[in-house]
Amino acid sequence: MKASQYLWGLYLLLYPFYFLPPGGFQIADLVGVLLLVVNGKTILFQATQNSFVRYLMYFALYSVVVNLIWMVILDDFVMLKASMFYSYALLFVLCLNAKVGDINFLKFTQKAIIVTLVLQLILWPFVPDQGVRTQLYFNNPNQLALWGLTMLVLFNTIAQVLETKTIVRFAVTGLCTFMIVLSASKAALGASLLFWGFFLLKERKYTFTFAFIALLVASVVIAEYDLSAKDFSVIDKVKARMEHDNLSDDSLAGRGYDRIWNHPEYLFLGAGEGKEQRFDSFLKDGELHSVIFNIFFSYGLVGLFLFVMALVQIVKQRNRQNTLLLAMLMIFTLVHMVLRIPLFWLSLLFLYKVLPTNFINDKELAANVRN
Repeated sequence: MKASQYLWGLYLLLYPFYFLPPGGFQIADLVGVLLLVVNGKTILFQATQNSFVRYLMYFALYSVVVNLIWMVILDDFVMLKASMFYSYALLFVLCLNAKVGDINFLKFTQKAIIVTLVLQLILWPFVPDQGVRTQLYFNNPNQLALWGLTMLVLFNTIAQVLETKTIVRFAVTGLCTFMIVLSASKAALGASLLFWGFFLLKERKYTFTFAFIALLVASVVIAEYDLSAKDFSVIDKVKARMEHDNLSDDSLAGRGYDRIWNHPEYLFLGAGEGKEQRFDSFLKDGELHSVIFNIFFSYGLVGLFLFVMALVQIVKQRNRQNTLLLAMLMIFTLVHMVLRIPLFWLSLLFLYKVLPTNFINDKELAANVRN
């Protein structure tokens, strides 16, 4: 168990460093594969443990079937690439499905999240200016935005169980939001503001405390540094991004949605993923920029049903915060295709399984939480 924890922690620490070419595995995935190998026997027994895992597994298997058929038709192995990523993400889910019920694992994960966020904050000033949208060490700003969102989701999901102090949740959520602001992602900004509304309403007795802390930090910064307008370039970048709403890449057709109505013949069983140039679309060569609508077009009603049923299992838990966090993720994924990212799948797993009610009847675990 210790080895798995350390590998998982190292994966989270290395995740923001995209040093290899885009579109493939990164250095964190080397650790991720090792984590899967170490837990190979555990993974074999997780496939039928709960309905959430089963639906994700059925979806991944269906994607393999669809893409195999299209691989034969188009005579191109590239059609299997997406399914390989989904299978990798599914193995991650199966691996951690056996661990997220352990309080010590959750404590370790929460600490690892704080460390990786603080590390990126420390490194941020050393990153050269990247224009309107910052990406830090990712390949593009949307990857930074997704990372900020998934860290927010994982941390606050765990915080419910561990009963993390409100001030710590405030600080870490603020740090996640700062990373999202750096990315200037409109979808991620809107999603994070939704959670802040919920968080401040839920913790309204601390509103004045939060306001005082924010004022104190601002006062210290102003007193310590000779600030000018140029020092607030992050805000300027976000403003510029929010005004950048009329370009073709932000339109439905520019994101590939027009394939859905241009090719209705694929909407039952799916068109498969890959070789996008075969479609009549404004986006000539690129994937449809949406998780749900990409699944609908690539894997049809069958694939969409299987994936949505996995999401339904989360909503059925009747946990208001987790349902809101799920809504946040889905808002972002309406305009971004992040289904190949394991952290997205793992965020869904944590939302499904890491619930206070799953620990409340275990006296030993409850004692660990208090400690």
